[in-house]
Amino acid sequence: MAKQVEVEGYSLRTLQRIQKQFRIESIETARRKRGKKGVSGNPNGRPKGSKHVLSEAFIQDLVEHWGRNGADAIDRTFREKPEVYLKIVASISPKQYEIAPTDSVGSYLIEFV
Repeated sequence: MAKQVEVEGYSLRTLQRIQKQFRIESIETARRKRGKKGVSGNPNGRPKGSKHVLSEAFIQDLVEHWGRNGADAIDRTFREKPEVYLKIVASISPKQYEIAPTDSVGSYLIEFV
């Protein structure tokens, strides 16, 4: 049995209208509408390959566009927005380095981990 809540200053009719207008459900109603645990609401699922077709086409277009415009975009970003350029370089750089001395005096080998 659902609890009735009094809201000061509103009639029951007004509250019911608000509930209907905003599609507010009680917790009990929401639980009844919810499916059983472990059972999909869409048993057939997404058609196989549908996501891959779009993403593969997008990646192919991106690769072609990059081939035509990539170097110019990098150069323009470097000249016009050096802070963005630096941020991009930092984001794709390895997060860890190993620095080890080499055979030569005063020289070191930097390895990206």
